[in-house]
Amino acid sequence: MQVAVEVTGVTPLLMHRFPVEDFLNEKPTRKMKPAKIIPREQAEKNAYRAADGSLFLPGPAFMRSLRECGSGHKSRNSRKSLKFIMPAAVRLMDVAVKLIDPTTKKALKDFEVQIDRIVNTSTRGAGICCRPRLDVWAARFDLTIFTDMLESEQVHLVLNEAGERYGVGAFRLEKGGSYGSFRVTSWAEQKEETKAA
Repeated sequence: MQVAVEVTGVTPLLMHRFPVEDFLNEKPTRKMKPAKIIPREQAEKNAYRAADGSLFLPGPAFMRSLRECGSGHKSRNSRKSLKFIMPAAVRLMDVAVKLIDPTTKKALKDFEVQIDRIVNTSTRGAGICCRPRLDVWAARFDLTIFTDMLESEQVHLVLNEAGERYGVGAFRLEKGGSYGSFRVTSWAEQKEETKAA
C-alpha cells in the first residue's frame, strides 16, 4: 500500500549535517589553528541543501524515528517488538525529504542561525556550534507499507507517536533536546496492496 504523508513541526527543527567535504579536503597537520567562526557560514555548512537551493532532511531520519518508536509496540499476535518488523514492513520512498512551509506549501530555503555552547567529548573543551534552525516547517514523503506484515493503522499510530516522543534532526527529543517534534497532518492511502518478497 502506498501512503502520501505530510507531517508538520510542533517544535523548531535543528539541522547538523556531517561536513564530509571538510574531512576529504583537510590536510593532516600536527597543529590545528582555530578558524574564525562566521555564524551564518558555519550554519550553512551544517544545512541539508538540495541543488535547487531548497532545504531537506534525509529520509532515513524519519525512518529511524519510526523504527525507534516501534520498540514500544508489539506486533499483533506476537511478542516481537515493531522495532524489528518496521524496517522490513515499511519503506520511505524519498532519499531526501524536502521541507516546506505548512501554510503556503512552498519549499523552505532560508533558516535562522542557532548558536549553542558545545563540549568536545574527547578534550572536554568548550566551543560554539552554529546550526540552521527552522521555526516553522513541514515535510511530505511517500511510504510503502507491506500490509501482509503490518497494518497501515499501526504505522500511522507509531509515526504520530514518533513525532511526539522521538522527533527528527539535531538535538531532537530522543537525544534529550526539545527540537524536531512533529505530528502527522495528512495520511492519504492509495488502495494498492504491496506484497513482501
